[in-house]
Amino acid sequence: MSVAGDDLPWKDEKLERTRKAGEKATTEDKKDAKDTKDTKDSKDENAAKEEAGKIKIVIRDAAGKVVRTLREKAVRGLNRIVWDLDRDAFRQPPPAEGEDPSDDAIGPELPPGTYAVTVEFRGEKAEGSVKVLPDSRSQNTAGDWAAREAAIERLGKLQDQLVAAIEKIRGTRKDIDAVAERLTLANAEAIRKHEVVAAELPLIKQGEEVKKGLAKLEKKAWQSPETVGIVRFGDVFTDLGFAQSYITSSWAPPSPTHLAYMDAADASYGRFSAEVVAFFADAVAKYRQQVREAKIELVP
Repeated sequence: MSVAGDDLPWKDEKLERTRKAGEKATTEDKKDAKDTKDTKDSKDENAAKEEAGKIKIVIRDAAGKVVRTLREKAVRGLNRIVWDLDRDAFRQPPPAEGEDPSDDAIGPELPPGTYAVTVEFRGEKAEGSVKVLPDSRSQNTAGDWAAREAAIERLGKLQDQLVAAIEKIRGTRKDIDAVAERLTLANAEAIRKHEVVAAELPLIKQGEEVKKGLAKLEKKAWQSPETVGIVRFGDVFTDLGFAQSYITSSWAPPSPTHLAYMDAADASYGRFSAEVVAFFADAVAKYRQQVREAKIELVP
């Protein structure tokens, strides 16, 4: 008597082993997902507890503007927190790819004056004020301090705008990479069969050209952490840095030379900004239109 292959006893055993292996893999995947979620929840909870255990100190100038925020861990007993009369940092350029932003940056020293101070801890709040006196070695008048402060604020706003432009350039480049990734996945079978080449897909090819233009713009803005080789001067961020260092190198009000450097930094940013606006209005706008027509959606 003959027995068909599908009726062999080992066939059922093999299917059963496969089924059990699949169930085990699914169970392990669910366990890994749960462990990942638990780990994230635990980290978030620990971060929340750590933040709740910190004293928050908010310092405002005479106009009520927040100029410095300090967060320090509180310990049982006496706590001493030092404010070095510095302000919160202006907007900082993005870190190197894969690195977390630094929270150690601080801004230039604030001028003499009366500052309101609010201390907050675990739902409790106390308010007061401090009077910062000028250094006895300084001969500045109130007008001199005001002129110096106006110059610092002017350069700070310029830095904020420049960093926003850099972030916009980098964000657009990431969007282009995301589009290329989706197109590659959508054409994976044709690429595997060598029917098409990913790099030759029209939208991917167009995206690479846009990325080249973005890279040229970014080099005019600053020398990124990924820059290789000898770093050249002449970018906007370097011009801005020179002007900032001249203004903050002393307590004196800005001299005509300092003001000239500030004007040069302003003009440098103006030229760069005009190029960014033109490039986004032309090359980037055309690329985005093609992406919309291809019905590829990205998070705004």
